[in-house]
Amino acid sequence: MRNCCGHNRVWWVILSALLLIAGGCKKGPSGQATGNRKAKAARSGVPDEARQVPVEAVPAGPLAKYRTGKIEDRVLEVPPRLTQLVKQNPAQVLPELVDFLTAEVEDPFLKTKLIHDWVADNIRYDIEGYFSPGVRKGTGSDDVLRNGSSVCAGYASVFDRMSKLAGIHSVTVSGYARGFGFDPWQKEDTSDSNHAWNAVEIEGEYYLVDTTWDSGGVRGSSWGKNYSTHLLFPTPDAFVHTHFPSKQGWQLLDPPITAEQFAELPYLRGEFFSAGLELRSPVDVLNSAKDRASVELTVPQSTLLIAHVASPDRQKFKRTGLVQRTGDIATVHALFPEAGKYRLNLFSRPVDSDGKYNLVAAFAYEAAAGTSSRFPQTYKVYSEIGATVFQPLMAPLTMGTSVRFSVRAPGVEAVAVVQAGSHWTHLSKQEDETFSGNVPITSSQPAKVFARLTPEDRRWQGLLEY
Repeated sequence: MRNCCGHNRVWWVILSALLLIAGGCKKGPSGQATGNRKAKAARSGVPDEARQVPVEAVPAGPLAKYRTGKIEDRVLEVPPRLTQLVKQNPAQVLPELVDFLTAEVEDPFLKTKLIHDWVADNIRYDIEGYFSPGVRKGTGSDDVLRNGSSVCAGYASVFDRMSKLAGIHSVTVSGYARGFGFDPWQKEDTSDSNHAWNAVEIEGEYYLVDTTWDSGGVRGSSWGKNYSTHLLFPTPDAFVHTHFPSKQGWQLLDPPITAEQFAELPYLRGEFFSAGLELRSPVDVLNSAKDRASVELTVPQSTLLIAHVASPDRQKFKRTGLVQRTGDIATVHALFPEAGKYRLNLFSRPVDSDGKYNLVAAFAYEAAAGTSSRFPQTYKVYSEIGATVFQPLMAPLTMGTSVRFSVRAPGVEAVAVVQAGSHWTHLSKQEDETFSGNVPITSSQPAKVFARLTPEDRRWQGLLEY
């Protein structure tokens, strides 16, 4: 999503863990963040403010507790009358609002989240102003608070002012972002400053925050509210996959990457890193392939992952994406119907959530050839139980042949192949929770694979269809 004012080769390099700033050096939290890059601020190109404090990459673990995906109760408890007064007289009443939000809160990270939450929940994106700059609302904090809407510069302005009132040093950072309208087939102009976000200094280190993208997103010609914490304290090496600041020091990376290197990074959204995903195989923002491709990732057991192949204009092609999982390792397979341009889109959601899948990454491919082969259709339960089909991988099946079926279905009681709605072939369960067996194909109708989840279940639920 490119909210105005808002990846090509992965750089598998290990960067050092400390920032040496002119005049001093101080250690902070350390650890692997999103891959093989450890981030810290670079001496050269660091803005003057950043030179005054040591800056280091923040590992995902210590700050994960703040990325809850939920608005803090105190934000929801702000009296409507106070909210209304802030709109009427922001200069006078905003300190009272900040005091209500942060009073007796000693944790500076929680203070920052409270301000992040209020801004993301109360400011709407000025979609009319984004598409028609001539009618764009003011982006100064007073204007934004009065109007209740703005483009990214306004979000950053309000967050900056509220943070400072709470005693947290904040900086507004501008630069290029891969948001709404991002096209991997077009050369990126990173000198086009199209977005703004913030960096806050806490305990001698800088942390990144983007309240605009955490408030919602642009789809088509409209904006939809969709609160999140994906871009609250992201690690610098995660953030740089979509945000390239005009002043390279605000990358908080040592060494900072160049515009050419940024252009080679794959398109990984904040949701990718929030879900605990990690690339295991090199992927470019724009890739070449024959008629198929595959990508390997690390995927936590707590995360579900699905994949779709689509055209550049987002037309989805059925049965062209398949995820195979073994433990924490997932391989995403893609089939390309004909020569041309495609997007391999990855979506994820938590296992314990009934919500929708979120787009977490998109890889562009230029296929030199096409294939008529298709994967079997996968049903909801297939993803939810972390199932993996090993055989057969392609559909349809040929009547009169004997086909070997092999499906790992963790935690289920039984698996069977059903043909013509009534011909059942039960597969044998192996020690590794793989169900397998040879099945004569006796019908030209689609064969379906069903699972009984528990011994008490009378219902069989669909996993696959060929």
